Amino acid sequence: MEAVLDALEPARMEAMLAATAQLATRRTEKQRQDEMELERARYKADRCARQYSQVEPENRLVARTLETCWNEAMERVRALEQQCAQLSAGQEIVSAEEREPLRRLALDLPRLWHHPSAPIDLKKRILRTVLKEIVVYVEKARLRVLIHWQGGQHSELSLRKRRAGEHRWTTSDATVDLIRQLARRMSDKQIAAQLNRFGIETAKGHTWTRIRVGNFRTIHEIPNYSPGEREARGELTLEEAATQLGVSYSTV
Repeated sequence: MEAVLDALEPARMEAMLAATAQLATRRTEKQRQDEMELERARYKADRCARQYSQVEPENRLVARTLETCWNEAMERVRALEQQCAQLSAGQEIVSAEEREPLRRLALDLPRLWHHPSAPIDLKKRILRTVLKEIVVYVEKARLRVLIHWQGGQHSELSLRKRRAGEHRWTTSDATVDLIRQLARRMSDKQIAAQLNRFGIETAKGHTWTRIRVGNFRTIHEIPNYSPGEREARGELTLEEAATQLGVSYSTV
């Protein structure tokens, strides 16, 4: 996906200009429609005024009805006049304040692409527009991907193959290193408790359990802890070091 976003980079400013032109067209069309609607409202108001002036004074019920229609027509005229005045008040169809957000949006295509509300159908249309063919060669430890773009250009990517049990949710390197260190001195149950105390979640946002730690170690090829392993390596905890040195825990 990153290859597609990179390929679209030269077209981002063109997309921004096209969006600006489209917004200007819609603004102009809306102003023209409002002006036509104002013309019809004025004609209706004039007709109501003529009908009201021609009614016989003794016909009060008809007079009240026509007066109501006339007032409503005049209210409609005033509302449309105000709306048209607001649209034509600015000197620019698209103001500088509107162009700047458009420019930022056009230059931030990755964020737009990954936005939760971005339509899937639109993404598919974009991919079909720019991609002609993708060929994948499976090698021992990597995938060699050839991307054939519309227009004849080609790109080649080299991707690491996922190991057995590995998925698209990834854990930070810092967490991997921490679990690797903890596994040298703790059981999976103790590691899970320690990680949960630190507020560290799994890649999917879950809390840690003994089973999840065990699966994680298997995927990342981290050996299981064996009782007495730390002592066999000659390693000491802070408390044990303080005892041997005859000093306080805080000193160590």
